[in-house]
Amino acid sequence: MTAVTYAAGDRDRGQGMSAGLARGLLALHGADDITGEGLGLGAIAVRHGPFTYFGELTQSRRAGRSVTKHFRINRRLLWTVWGRPSPFVTKLGARSTKVYMSTPLLQKTLMHVRVLALVKRILGLGTTIEAAPQVAAARCDYQIGRRGVAVTCRLTTAKRTPVTCYVMNELSADTFQSAVQAGRKVRPPSGWEPLDQGGDALWLASDARNLRFTVQGARVTPAVPVRSFWGREKAHRISWAGFEIELELGNDLRAVTLSYEVALREPEGRS
Repeated sequence: MTAVTYAAGDRDRGQGMSAGLARGLLALHGADDITGEGLGLGAIAVRHGPFTYFGELTQSRRAGRSVTKHFRINRRLLWTVWGRPSPFVTKLGARSTKVYMSTPLLQKTLMHVRVLALVKRILGLGTTIEAAPQVAAARCDYQIGRRGVAVTCRLTTAKRTPVTCYVMNELSADTFQSAVQAGRKVRPPSGWEPLDQGGDALWLASDARNLRFTVQGARVTPAVPVRSFWGREKAHRISWAGFEIELELGNDLRAVTLSYEVALREPEGRS
């Protein structure tokens, strides 16, 4: 049996769409990297207004099977048109993303036929990351276990207006190519799709490596609106598969703590 291990990856600068972004915990299977272009486990992003912000790693510590990372959320994503940053297209993209994330039909149709990737190439659309004023800070604690990782993230926002926090758990779409529910193969997601919290757990699967991957047991303090998604995208220069937990922080809430478990292991009975 090949072991799954984890690395803090403090000097890792990502690859593909995650290049230059501070990532969460990285996963390996034997000597092979299975994080790929994903953001890793327990990576933070924040949406404030029309912009999405990512983190800058400021401190990291590992003691035995525990890893702690501190982030400043001060890296802003901008859309570009033929290489030039465009705040207007960024704002338009934010509105489109909001519709996309709340419309399962679009998620299952547009991403499946690669329409979005085609439109990006035709219109010369891309993305860039720029330094920006800090909108939040985060501390993420990762407790590594035999079957996965227990994650606790505390986010403190610097804004008094509503923000949306995204806690992402992304590995490589080249590794996780299929999906399983209750021991049966199901259609893997195309783009982000909402998770049904009432049914059996959905797992991303790697048949070649005999691995299963899911996120479960989300707990939030204080109570805020929470949504969970799973997703996978394999297209031109994009390759990720994983799970996202989305938290809505209102005007009067400045801090929130999320805890959950990442299961990343060989299948055991009915998964």
